[in-house]
Amino acid sequence: MVETMRQVQLHNWGSPDALTIAEATVPEPTPGKLLIKTSSIGINPVDWKTRAGNGIAGLLPKSRPIVLGWNVAGTVVTTGPDATGFSVGDEVYGLIGFPELGSAYAEYVCVRATDVAHAPATMPIEDAGAVPLVALTAWQALHDIAKVKKGDRVLIHAGAGGVGHVAIQLAAHAGAKVYATASPRNHAILSDLGAIPLDYTEDNYGLDLPAFDVVLDTIGGQTFNHSLDLVAPSGIIVSVPDPSNLHEAHARGIRAEWVFVHPDCHQLRKITELIDASNLRINIDRRYTLDEIAAAHAYGEEGHVRGKLVVTL
Repeated sequence: MVETMRQVQLHNWGSPDALTIAEATVPEPTPGKLLIKTSSIGINPVDWKTRAGNGIAGLLPKSRPIVLGWNVAGTVVTTGPDATGFSVGDEVYGLIGFPELGSAYAEYVCVRATDVAHAPATMPIEDAGAVPLVALTAWQALHDIAKVKKGDRVLIHAGAGGVGHVAIQLAAHAGAKVYATASPRNHAILSDLGAIPLDYTEDNYGLDLPAFDVVLDTIGGQTFNHSLDLVAPSGIIVSVPDPSNLHEAHARGIRAEWVFVHPDCHQLRKITELIDASNLRINIDRRYTLDEIAAAHAYGEEGHVRGKLVVTL
């Protein structure tokens, strides 16, 4: 077993260049944890927002350096005391530690056994790290909060994005009629996923739209406010970015909630089943190495990611 590893450290909030590669000691798993050798790391908006001092930066320790990253897939190399359900050699993936430090930006990472599940058998482990955060966010928004069901009319904003493209598939699988917004260049993607594409640059999205039982807003700001007119009287709007605009909905008597994703290995197992049954697929926009993680952050911040960004080791 190696004693040292490479990890990406952050000494101060800042630009992507604030992320630096350093040598560190390979951690040992404490009770209830697994040590995994990292194969892939998913990069999400919360990563670059937090790196810049926003996102969940206020929830993290003041000590420096810190290691970001919450989406990971890899192979179990050591099991700690009382860590059950997994054996050395198992391929696993999960949303780890969130919203505390997950420290996934490393060649090895300790994870709570209750934060991970066995990785999908039909998906390369080099892609699996892209799945957990976006899939759990979509699952918790649609199933836990909105209770989406067959026949519901569902609107998903930014349908070609990470959460959006998963949410389309989950809602369609539940039997909903799904509409999704995107720029025209991404409409073929939306159709392929099972949604009716809407052009967000057009007034009223270019169509005479029905009232929606569920609106999933992955953008926030004015998109949230403009969507309130589209919510059916008994419907709900769920915000992914933050809860800052919920009061606008509540003032109008519209049910509105914020989804703050949390690790859930039971839900992750259901997501795995959907992937292995070919009912859910993840689009990988770009792949990076650990040395290129700053470039992944920079590209993500441009706001044009189709699906997911993944770092492979």
